[in-house]
Amino acid sequence: MHSFDETKLSDIQREYFESMPEGKKDLIRKGAPVAFLSLETGEEICSFNTDNYEPPEGALEMLARVLLPDIMEYFKDKKDDVVEQ
Repeated sequence: MHSFDETKLSDIQREYFESMPEGKKDLIRKGAPVAFLSLETGEEICSFNTDNYEPPEGALEMLARVLLPDIMEYFKDKKDDVVEQ
């Protein structure tokens, strides 16, 4: 992972970084990934420490556990729609 270098921030990154509370800045300095997205378009405005980021295995497992019941429910009704060949 690349170390965070405040001197290499783009203008938009600098603007967002400087507007953050010191505690959030410290998290970014320590390597926490952060992305700012437009609520209107969903497009990324700027990000910090997101290159080569991989979430921890536990976070992926937790996400899967939350999504799995909804996925199973969705496909339970769809299996009747499947045309067998």
